[in-house]
Amino acid sequence: MMKIAEKVALKGNCILTPVYPVLENYKWTEEQLNMLKEEHFKRIELADAILVVNVNNYIGYSTNL
Repeated sequence: MMKIAEKVALKGNCILTPVYPVLENYKWTEEQLNMLKEEHFKRIELADAILVVNVNNYIGYSTNL
């Protein structure tokens, strides 16, 4: 997804990507995960369009929201 975001950004687009838990040995609280989810929805509200990266022909529940 980040490779595609880079390509789209290099064409002059502003890219707002979701934040994913990537820190090793760090336990996210339910509150933190909910905050990340809400921030993600705020990014979608700011967007003129969204691009869904469909890997292995799978679109999950969250993407469908």
